Order: sequence, then structure tokens, then C-alpha cells
Amino acid sequence: MEMFRSSFLKAPPKNTRENRAVVVRRRLATLFGLTLLLGIPSLLVFLEILPKDGFGHPFYWVYDHIYLTLKGYTFHRFFPASLIWWGIALILFLFWLVFYLVDESMLLSPHRDLMRFVVRRSGFHDRLTNSAAWFRKRGFPPLLLIEATDKERAQLLTRLDMGQTDASEQDRLALLTLLQLRLLTQPGAHISDYFRAAVIWQESFLCLRQGSKKRPGATDLAEIPASIARHLMVSPSAQRWRVALEENLGELDGGSLMLDLLLVAALFHAETAEQLLGERASLPPSELRRIVGKYLLDAVEARRHHLDKLRHQLETTAFGARGYVLEPPCQAIPNEVLPFLGQLALGSALDLAVLRAEPSHALAFLESMETLGLAHQLFDAETEETCAEALVRFRALTEGLPRCRDYHRCARLAEEKQARRHQEWVNSAIHRDDLITPEDHALAEARVRTLRLAAGPAFALKEGQ
Repeated sequence: MEMFRSSFLKAPPKNTRENRAVVVRRRLATLFGLTLLLGIPSLLVFLEILPKDGFGHPFYWVYDHIYLTLKGYTFHRFFPASLIWWGIALILFLFWLVFYLVDESMLLSPHRDLMRFVVRRSGFHDRLTNSAAWFRKRGFPPLLLIEATDKERAQLLTRLDMGQTDASEQDRLALLTLLQLRLLTQPGAHISDYFRAAVIWQESFLCLRQGSKKRPGATDLAEIPASIARHLMVSPSAQRWRVALEENLGELDGGSLMLDLLLVAALFHAETAEQLLGERASLPPSELRRIVGKYLLDAVEARRHHLDKLRHQLETTAFGARGYVLEPPCQAIPNEVLPFLGQLALGSALDLAVLRAEPSHALAFLESMETLGLAHQLFDAETEETCAEALVRFRALTEGLPRCRDYHRCARLAEEKQARRHQEWVNSAIHRDDLITPEDHALAEARVRTLRLAAGPAFALKEGQ
């Protein structure tokens, strides 16, 4: 039955807490307690069991002067017309009570469905962006609209990764990416929003380039990194970027990671290439790809060694080395930005792997990122308490990485490489079936199967594909 489950059709995540069962039981107990607290005195007053003097006098006073007054002016005086607003109020109260008891929002779910309906239609995108900017100026950021757009974009990414989309859906992915970037980078946005926008652009652009030879939508998205960089950098200039090209910017700083995005965009956007590369922008496309690939290779390898160094620091501290102080990574960067830096660094490794058609670049970075994340488990409670602040930053850097999608993309690259090697062998002059047998090719494909297993059931192929 797994093949009939569709992430595209299933409902979005519910607005519930993780401990939902405990919350529901607590709310039921609260409702039962309030019913007893209010119902028992009301019943005693209605049956006139309480004494009218003494401690029962306040109850009768509330009943005569407050309850009967409100009931008379809102129900009896306008009867039977009063049945309309009393009926509406009762229905709304019952709806609210049901949603409250099951820990579900009465307004959020239909609001989310409405948002998903409008973001699927590109004709509404300009109006959505303008209205979101108006609300943001008044202190109401469009969080739900961004969430709905991200949900739609993520579903299209998965379908494109699985090869289940056509040209129209690939164009829709580009439009949804543009909408989400416009919503995130409006005036008043936090610096983390700009880095999140960079991650979204990198992910969508990489998916479009890897998923289609024609690269639909690539031209529309290629000019985006320059606008993001202008907001992130302080007065950036073309000369600064050209100088940075010749430097070894290997560590996880925002400037070098944004430079990676600009270099990839320069391969598809002439204006970005001219501002970034100067006279070299007029070189043939193959030479440009070689220059960009060489820089990305140096930067990705330097970052990978940096991650291995950070892992060594974690291991040294976890095993109790005397006099060793664990230094947090990227100390000058806010904690909320660190997850996006980790995703950008991993995305650059995937960009390099796609650019050079070599999955090992991404696989090596995946391994370094994964082992750095696993190093947190070496700490016991006492050691973890002494360096809690640094560990928080380490966890933020590797949070949720690597993802299933990353393993799936590496599996596709490895599969394509294996197919090329097989075709080269078939076309070679020394091709003989007794030298390299079909079993040898099947053994070589074991790595692809392992990566597909690491990607999980969400990216599992159906029978016959």
C-alpha cells in the first residue's frame, strides 16, 4: 500500500502540540472541573436547596440581578428573534469547544487551506506580496503564508527529484520559489530570513538543474542571489568579489557561502557573471564552468576539513582532555543563522557534485556533516553541562543534516556516473563480457542502492521505474 501514499495529496501538518494526549486529558479534566464548579451551585440555587440567608445569599443575588437581567434583555425581550443570535452563539461555542478539546485550531486549518489555494495560482502572487508587505509594516509578518508556500514548494521539489513532474510544474516551482523569496526579503526582515532565502534559492535552483536538461525557470531564478547579497553584505562591489575569488574562503562564513551562490548563478546569468568575473565573463561556457568548479572544489574541501576539525574538538572535549576548552563555531554569527549556514555549505557541495558530475564531492561532505552531528552523542550529562553554550551552537549548525533529499540526489548522481562508466565500457575497443561480467556491474551498483536506502521510503521508486 506504500505506493498509493502521496505526499502531494496528504494534508499539511496539524497545529497541535507534541504531547497532544496529555493536553487533551488536561483540558477534559479542566472542563469537568468547571462544569462541577459552576453547575452544582447553579443547580442548588435553581432547586432552592441553599438557604436564602447566610452563605447562600450571594448565589441568589447573582441569579436574580445578573443572570435573570441578562437573560431578559437578550432573550425574552426579543423572542423569537433572539433565537437567531443565541443559536449562532451556541453553534460557535460548540465548535470552539470541540476544537479546543481535541487541541486543534478552529481558524488556522481553513486559513492554511485558503493560503495553499491562492499560492498555487500565480495570478495572486503580486497581491499576496503587496498585502504581506502592508501587514509586515504593522508588525504582522506573513508566517502562515510563508509556511503554505514552503509546503507547496517542498512537495514540488520531491516530485521533481522523483522525476514525476512536467514542464508546467517545473515552471510552477520557479514561481513558488520567487514568491517565497519575495515574502522573506521584504523590508524589516531579519538577517536569518535572508539566509533562509539563500537556502531556498540554492535548493530550488539545484533541483531544476539536476532534474531537467532544459533547465526551465533557471533564467528567472539566476538573478536572485545578487539581490540577496546586496542585503547581506555591506556595500559589496565587483572588485571585492573578484579579489575573493583568488582567496581561500573555506570556513563557514556567510560571505564565502553567498559567493558560492553567486558563482553558480553567474553560469546562467550574464549580468551577474560580468559583475563577478569581470573580463573572464566573456570566456567560453566550458572554461567558466572549469573556473567556478575549481573555486567550489577548494572552498568545499576547506569547509570539509573545517568540519573535521570541529568534530575533533568535540571528541577531545567529550573524552575529558585536561585543559582543553571547547570553542563554539562561528562565534560572531547569531544562533538562528547557523542552521542556514550548514544547509548552504552542504548545498555548495551538492552544487559542486552536479557541476562536475562527480558524487564523491557531495558524499565526502555528507559524511563529515553526519559524523559532526553524531559527535554530540559522546557527551555525558556532566561534560555537556560544562560546555552547554558551545554544544547549542554545534547542534544548530548540523540541525537536521544531512536530509533524505541529499542522499537521494547523491544516489541519482552515482547512478548517472555508473551508467556513463558502463556505456564507456560497452563502447570501448577491449569490451569483452568475460572481463567485466554483469555481476560486476551489479556489484558496482551496490553503492547506489545503499544511498537509496539512506534516502528512505519517501524517495523509494515504484515497481517498474
